[in-house]
Amino acid sequence: MDVKKNIQNMLVACNAVKEGEKYLVVADSSPRPAHLGQTLLDALLDMGHETTLAIFPPRRVDGAEPPGAVAAAMKEVNAIFSIAEGATIAHTTARKESSALGVRFHIISALEADLEKHELKAEDIALCKERTVKIAKALKEGKVAKVTTPKGTDITFEIGGRATLAVYPSNPFNGTIPYYAESAVAPIEGTAEGTIIVDLAFRNWNYILEEPLKIIVKGGKAVEMIGAKKDYDILWKIATTDENASNIAELGIGTCHYLPRPMKGTSLDFARYGTAHIAVGRNNDIGGNTMSRVHQDVLFDKPTIFIDDACIMKDGELQI
Repeated sequence: MDVKKNIQNMLVACNAVKEGEKYLVVADSSPRPAHLGQTLLDALLDMGHETTLAIFPPRRVDGAEPPGAVAAAMKEVNAIFSIAEGATIAHTTARKESSALGVRFHIISALEADLEKHELKAEDIALCKERTVKIAKALKEGKVAKVTTPKGTDITFEIGGRATLAVYPSNPFNGTIPYYAESAVAPIEGTAEGTIIVDLAFRNWNYILEEPLKIIVKGGKAVEMIGAKKDYDILWKIATTDENASNIAELGIGTCHYLPRPMKGTSLDFARYGTAHIAVGRNNDIGGNTMSRVHQDVLFDKPTIFIDDACIMKDGELQI
């Protein structure tokens, strides 16, 4: 099966396209995303959909806004398809404002080599949706979350009253194609206390950590980091970008069990079932109250998660 035909099948399987709609494909100008953007444009045009392609330089970190002309175009379509090898525009004011107008936002969470080899199975989509929605419901109904890991993460924060996100391939409002899935919540500002041990990766930095990095959290902010100089320098610089960059912004729980790649520290790894991530920086685009120029996720393995007195995940395995 060729890539274009497989993309068309995935768009249909994920309920991402509807008759009579207009679409915008946004891709960063790196060779592989730009090429896939053109392929996706061709696939949508061949399906009879009015579609525009916008290509712009890669964003260094999540939260960096797209060019103004692209932000304006994002409000004039029914759905956006975003392709990036690194940072996406998901955590931006442009995305937030277009979503408020009812525009759907779909992240293409694969590159062409994956799309050429892999076909979605209905049972995988259904199981991923069930798991994601179940965790999001538990987060929404809880007041306090506690996260621990075998490597030493031990952090607690309040979540009562916060909206939750359920991101999965067939979600018509917050969908991804074909793999990315997570349940997420924005902790209440100022309530996070404890320690995060990052034993896997930083989102978009495309390598696995050689040794864990320790983040000490007090009063809802990352106040100290201990680890290898290369990793420390990257994360501390991001967490001190502005006055809110160290805010504990998000708890995300990976829910996809059918990722085709081995773990390499890519953005896609943050969707893996059995992992969880915590972000620093902005969260007013996902139900929090904090604005920052950055949103940086850090990934750890085999989380045990309590919501109030109930264990919803133990060592990365769902308990509900």
